[in-house]
Amino acid sequence: MQYQLPAHYNRLVPGRAWDNKEGAFTMALSAQLESAGFQAERLDTTATVNFKKVKKWKVTSIHLDVRGKVPRGDQATWEKATAAAQKGCPISQLLKTTITMNAKLEV
Repeated sequence: MQYQLPAHYNRLVPGRAWDNKEGAFTMALSAQLESAGFQAERLDTTATVNFKKVKKWKVTSIHLDVRGKVPRGDQATWEKATAAAQKGCPISQLLKTTITMNAKLEV
């Protein structure tokens, strides 16, 4: 038996405090962009989490759909930042599961 649970995170808006519902990945991506000298105007992340019960419940995979608007941002910087955020996200490291991602930079 397997279930999918979509987890929708609110948008990360500069100048507004981060909270749990906005997601650790979005926070990690924002930090990656800022370290590259860019500030996102908007970052939207939707995670689809797959669960499976064998003896106990386990997260089997996560798919991230990420959209971002980054003034002066370019595709190469976006790809580097999203890959680093995916690898370095503390929740990703904690879950030790397959995480896939579709990340789109809006112009």
